[in-house]
Amino acid sequence: MRGLRPSAVLLLAFLMAGPASAQPAQSSWQARLEDDDRSRLAGLWRAWTASLAAIEKAGARGSLDALGLVAVPPVEPLPGRPTDTVLPASLPGQGGYQCRLIRMGLRDDGWPRDAGQPLMVAEWGACALSDEPGGTLRFDMQDGPQRLHGRLWPDSDRMIFLGAMALASESGTRRYGDDPERDSPGVLRPLEAGHWRLELPWPRWQSTLLLVEIRAL
Repeated sequence: MRGLRPSAVLLLAFLMAGPASAQPAQSSWQARLEDDDRSRLAGLWRAWTASLAAIEKAGARGSLDALGLVAVPPVEPLPGRPTDTVLPASLPGQGGYQCRLIRMGLRDDGWPRDAGQPLMVAEWGACALSDEPGGTLRFDMQDGPQRLHGRLWPDSDRMIFLGAMALASESGTRRYGDDPERDSPGVLRPLEAGHWRLELPWPRWQSTLLLVEIRAL
């Protein structure tokens, strides 16, 4: 390269080096999921069984059955057991919805300590889904003493939710990852046309399983 100008040498070195390796964008829910929340999601079935056992023990099975499809547990994920296939089109899209919280089971290791009832159903309120970059959805509960805010990622026939809990007395919203006590990972499943359920296992407060029932307007 003795006869090349300095600028030509730099250009040749750049071409030989090839394109710079780009850092992968951490856009998937797996990249964002905290280790503790990974364990909570892995224990989703245990949260269902513990909650149902507490409701049975309290003699509240009739109240549970009255809720209909939203209170029917998913198929136990045993190897080789067939499951119904739900088309991706059954997943919700952007728009306004009705939502309500359903608390199942009892917790005595969280704050605040509250024996309460093993089944508590809140009033219906407004919630909304809006498009986010990368094919995700933004979920926001607009009413109620406790509101969930976060993002939903498509994951086969379901969606993964990573969000946080905000209280009615608080202004603004919370973001996933800011406070472990508020972080709320979950799984959203379609139940029937215009009807979905968000399952949040082992919430920090008051219950073993928190459900958000979602209906189209």
